[in-house]
Amino acid sequence: MSGRGLQNHSVLFLAVPSARHLRHPQYLTESITFAASRTQLSLLVVIYSPLFEYAEFGGWTPVQHWKDIQRLLTHVYVEAARAAHSQDNILLSVDVVLKPPSWKDVPTSDSAKWNAVYALDIGTYYPSEQIQMQPYGISYR
Repeated sequence: MSGRGLQNHSVLFLAVPSARHLRHPQYLTESITFAASRTQLSLLVVIYSPLFEYAEFGGWTPVQHWKDIQRLLTHVYVEAARAAHSQDNILLSVDVVLKPPSWKDVPTSDSAKWNAVYALDIGTYYPSEQIQMQPYGISYR
C-alpha cells in the first residue's frame, strides 16, 4: 500500500447486462469512483457483457453500436479521472478491457502487480470462485 492508504495497482470488474445498461452507464459511477479514489498508480477496469460477444454468437458488432460503446468508455474514463483528480492524483493510469462472458480468462499478465480487486454485480459474467470477496468487494493479494 502506498501513501494515504491507496493501493498502487487495482483491478475493477464490472458487468453490463443489457443494452439499456450500456446506453445508461451511470449505475457504474459509484464503483468506478470507489476503485479510482483508492488507487495510486494504475486501475484496470474489466467490463463483461453478452453484448460484447461476436455477432455470430448473439452479440453486437462494435461498428453498428459504436455510439453506445463510446458512451460507456467515455463514462468510465471521465468518472475515474474525476475521482483521481479529487484525490490530487492526476497521473492515475486507467485501462478498460471489454470482454464477453464466454472469455472466462482474466488479464493475468498484470495480476502479479494487483494490490486490490474490486467487483460490482459480476454474477455470471465472471466466475465468482476466482474472486475472493472481502467486505466492500475488496480482496488484497
